[in-house]
Amino acid sequence: MQFKRSLAVLLVLALLLGAVPALAEYNMPYYIEVDLTNQIVTIYNTKDNTIARQMLCSAGVSNKTPTGTWYMPNKERDDERTEWYWMPNAYTWVKWPSKIYYAYFFHSIPFNRQDDSTMNEKAIAQFGNPASHGCIRLRVEDAYFIAKNCKVGTRVHIYKSGEKEEDLRALLYVSSYTGEDGMSYSEFLGISEDDLGRGCTGNDVLDLQHRLNDLGYYDGAYDGNYGNEMVSVVKQLQKDLGLSQTGISTKDLLEVIYSDDAPVSTGSITFSESQSGPVVKQLQSALKTLGVYTGPVDSVYDVEVSEAVKTFQNLCGLTADGVATPDTQHAVYYVLAKVQEAMGGEEFTISYDNEELATGRVNCSYANILVRSKPNTDSASIGKVKDGDLVTVLATQDGWAQIVCDAGVGYIYKKYLKNAGTTYNYIVNFTSTSGKTYTLGATVEQRLSGGYSLAAEIRSYYSSADFMDYLKDATVSYTTVNTGSDDVSLNLRAQPDAQADVLSQVANGTSMRVLEKGEEWTKVAYNGGIGYLMNQYLSFWQGTSEDESDVLASQSGTSAVDSEMIDAIVILGEGELRANIYAEPAETASVLARAPADLSLKVVSFNEDTGWVLVDYNGNRGYMKDANLSFSLGPTEE
Repeated sequence: MQFKRSLAVLLVLALLLGAVPALAEYNMPYYIEVDLTNQIVTIYNTKDNTIARQMLCSAGVSNKTPTGTWYMPNKERDDERTEWYWMPNAYTWVKWPSKIYYAYFFHSIPFNRQDDSTMNEKAIAQFGNPASHGCIRLRVEDAYFIAKNCKVGTRVHIYKSGEKEEDLRALLYVSSYTGEDGMSYSEFLGISEDDLGRGCTGNDVLDLQHRLNDLGYYDGAYDGNYGNEMVSVVKQLQKDLGLSQTGISTKDLLEVIYSDDAPVSTGSITFSESQSGPVVKQLQSALKTLGVYTGPVDSVYDVEVSEAVKTFQNLCGLTADGVATPDTQHAVYYVLAKVQEAMGGEEFTISYDNEELATGRVNCSYANILVRSKPNTDSASIGKVKDGDLVTVLATQDGWAQIVCDAGVGYIYKKYLKNAGTTYNYIVNFTSTSGKTYTLGATVEQRLSGGYSLAAEIRSYYSSADFMDYLKDATVSYTTVNTGSDDVSLNLRAQPDAQADVLSQVANGTSMRVLEKGEEWTKVAYNGGIGYLMNQYLSFWQGTSEDESDVLASQSGTSAVDSEMIDAIVILGEGELRANIYAEPAETASVLARAPADLSLKVVSFNEDTGWVLVDYNGNRGYMKDANLSFSLGPTEE
């Protein structure tokens, strides 16, 4: 085992760059250092200059937080250093404000109302980066500590260190250092002289990475380096075990990790075929109890397990790809708990119902196909299907096919379907010895009537406040816009709805933090605001807060893409030979031209409410209905 002491030294030195010894006459118990470069507040014990508390913050944008040294003054308002405080200049509520100088305070992240449940989402998304008018925003508990413990006269030194410490920022993004549980600051950093911890390298670390992956905790590189990701993963495992979260793999902890009773994480990493280990064994056992897997519980993720996962995903209304994503794992264990609760601890039997359904595969290689709410081109679009998509066909009539796809139930032209086949919709029935029942899955009729919402129920549970601690880890979810072309932007919507207001157009390649990922839409933080993007044009990835600067840099370079750069291809309805281009956005207007199928046009603007599209053809402009156009990731593509 090799330990990189240089890393530990650098980390500790970074914390002390702005710290100077207290003055001889200074008699306050603490003094405070604020590093604006790293957005870190460190509170030192005056007695011995040790760190009492350390936290991430959001100071002022554009150098609005002044640098210098101040001594915290007496209160000017009675509600300073109290639970709730109205900031009149910012029109917002904050908690536990403590004045630093003039109108600059330490205080909590802002709240929309005097209500704990209304913490400002935009401010949450910005946390750890400059965001305020000059005050220093903190977690509520950190603001409380300063208000109650840092007395009038406490020295506050605000400075710029000039050198980013991303590992430290990543740790503080997960939690502040408080020392309240007896944890030393070195332990918080994951540094140990005697055990595996930050800076260690070699085969011992490599073996541990593989074992943590087998347990469902680690999904990083197998490089034998005990870096920030390893510290964070071990902290999560320690949290699950109810241990002090140091991120250090002591000898006692390693015995637990390598034992048969090692904890198994549910929903921390994605795994599929070729994965093995306890995390697979646990999944196999759960799927077997749920009646969708009949193979051996042997810890190997093979084709049979993949097919069982697909079956379960179908039953829950999830994308059936056979991959055990965190969402799928959450659903498995949620449903397992529901079944066990419904059965009340009794033995139960499993029976199956099934419906035979017709299927077809979408055949249109040059464009995505609009799915209509009714079998006509005047009806609203509910989404799109693309070439190669397998859909369930409910009925065909007058050239239209009623299909079930990810967007819901709707209609497309029958000519866009090929390779007719059959599939089965399974329903699993659980019945206890005393007659208690639980049903997993739904008939097509139930799905059509909107009465089946297990997927929504699962998502709601796992996004609830009570469950957020379980999901919280040191990784941060990001996404990058992937429209396929730098000339094509993506609409940022005010709500997760294709008809919602467009807040901005996001350029291809732009990255942002994920606030909440849904089945079709993702809530993101973009350019200081909050909005929604459609998942099919996003690439998701995991990082830490050290990636935040690159993410923000990608946003600052984005701008709205000129709509004239967006391409559209003419498509024709059943029996149509050409599509009309009108002088005005009305079918009663004069026809300027008649466009053949597959003609490529440039889109100038698009009115989603009326469905009229202004197009450029041969230097002239006219209007077409969106039903006759397939956009190559243009304005109707989210």
